[in-house]
Amino acid sequence: MSEVVLTILNEIAKGNLVKASDYSSFGLAPEDYWETVETLQKNGLIKGVEVVRRGRENQIIHTDMEKARLTLRGLECLNLAKNKLTNT
Repeated sequence: MSEVVLTILNEIAKGNLVKASDYSSFGLAPEDYWETVETLQKNGLIKGVEVVRRGRENQIIHTDMEKARLTLRGLECLNLAKNKLTNT
C-alpha cells in the first residue's frame, strides 16, 4: 500500500479533514488526490465522500471529505499496514 494511501487512511481514522493541498509534498496533483480518494471509496476502504464530476471528460471537480469515515475493511487494511511497518 502506498504511503499516500496510508496517510489518507490514517488521517481519516484520526477524524482529520484531509485536503488535496495536504498531499502536494508527495508530488500529488489535486486531480490525482481526488482520483485516489474516489478509488478508496469504490474499493470499500472509506465511505461518506461526495465526489462531483462534470464535463465531457467526466473530470472530478470537487470532493467533499467532511463526512469521510473508514470502513471496517479500511481499518483492517490500515492496521495490517501499520503492523507490517513495526515488524520489519
